[in-house]
Amino acid sequence: MSRATWAALGAILLLGALLRFHRLGRESLWTDEVLSIDVARRPLPALVAASREDGHPPLYATLLHFWMEAFGESEAAVRSLSALVGVVTLGALFLTARRLMAERDAVVATLLLACSPYHVYYSQEARNYALFLLLTVASYGLLLAWSAGGRRAAAGYVAATTLLVYTHVFGFFVWAAQLLWLAFEWRRTRRRPRTRDALPMMAIAVLALVWLLGPWTATLWHQVGPHTGLRLSRPTVMSLLRSLEDFAGATGAALVLLPAAALEVYRGLRDAEARARTVLLVLWAAVPQLAPFALSQVTVPIYITRATIATLPALVLLAAAFLGRLGTIARGLLVATVVLSALVAQVLYFRFPSKEQWREVAAAVDARARPGDVAVFDAYYGQRGFDHYSRAALASKVSLADDLVSPEGARELEAMPPDAPRVWVIRFQRPPARDRVSQALGPRFRLAGFAAYQGVELYLFERRAAGPAPASAAPSSTSSGRPGPASPRP
Repeated sequence: MSRATWAALGAILLLGALLRFHRLGRESLWTDEVLSIDVARRPLPALVAASREDGHPPLYATLLHFWMEAFGESEAAVRSLSALVGVVTLGALFLTARRLMAERDAVVATLLLACSPYHVYYSQEARNYALFLLLTVASYGLLLAWSAGGRRAAAGYVAATTLLVYTHVFGFFVWAAQLLWLAFEWRRTRRRPRTRDALPMMAIAVLALVWLLGPWTATLWHQVGPHTGLRLSRPTVMSLLRSLEDFAGATGAALVLLPAAALEVYRGLRDAEARARTVLLVLWAAVPQLAPFALSQVTVPIYITRATIATLPALVLLAAAFLGRLGTIARGLLVATVVLSALVAQVLYFRFPSKEQWREVAAAVDARARPGDVAVFDAYYGQRGFDHYSRAALASKVSLADDLVSPEGARELEAMPPDAPRVWVIRFQRPPARDRVSQALGPRFRLAGFAAYQGVELYLFERRAAGPAPASAAPSSTSSGRPGPASPRP
């Protein structure tokens, strides 16, 4: 590589690191991050067994286990693993891109991913998505090296792809896209695959059979079964379009990246020299999106944008390939538009909360909790995030599987101690229903405080004095979103 390329790549990696490590601890851990920590805390044999709770293969939790032993369990510490992985992904993308396009275009692709708000977000989260993306890029880079005749790369490809499926179940969709591309290549080049060509895929298949015996598969089968706890909406074509918009990360970036990628697909499929590369990138982008989308139409919906993050590099690679064919001025203006638009979006991201504020909710309860207080969690899995931060000695905790305002939730509420003087209702991932929540606790309780946090609503109810029930369970002094002086904030 030239000195200019080294300098540009170094500057991009530095920018990527600054974005990914910036204010890692500013937000509290959200529910799934707390789950990651709970699983990773356990000794290794128990950690693998605990993957049943998470429903994800245990590779990320295993890495986090050793990371927490070295750096602790603060918000910044646990997220720094993903931040580091995110920076390494930039280098891996550059090496992969060099096998597909000119060095200058590979630098542009790396810059686009470095500034990607979507990648930055998941590089600042203590979950497996950043690792999933890194292993996807590594797997594709080694696949290209192996298909070009690199025998040593075959072993690396097997390792990277196996680790990929042991990171996230959607890794199988990535592998399926690669199998389709190899079949296309063998047909395009009229080369009959030999046994040696099939050995890496056979090795991955054998290791995948071991994967099926893991404890996490029980949760996955349950989630797609008739008694699943998943409540995802069935995806539509608009869901796919929204995913593309999310990957672009900002309006200005979307207006450049999405048309550029589409035009590159159109041109590349018509160009015999670029067809192999284009088909690889189209399969990379399409299969991990369309396969779960199609399955979601005939079974329990499993499509969720963050699980398809493996397709993000294909978008930036297609866009970079198209931009590389433009003149210097046009290319510079369009790249600058994407970068500036993405950076503006990230200014907003760093300024406002985007994750569930369990740290703040727990602090509010701990500051005002009294002996005998009861906490009601609606829904039940919000208790994990609250318990991670709260040290309040509450008399009882009641976790509801059904919505508090539904008949089923009302029946579950009967498990609450009948003589509780005060009740904290911690409502999470439920539609706003403040009046109905107040009615569900009446006529025995009156609403004494309310506060809305990012992703969580916090209610404080106090037992009413003996006497006739009032007409309304919610006092007018708490009608605003956040209580004023007449309605003390929980």
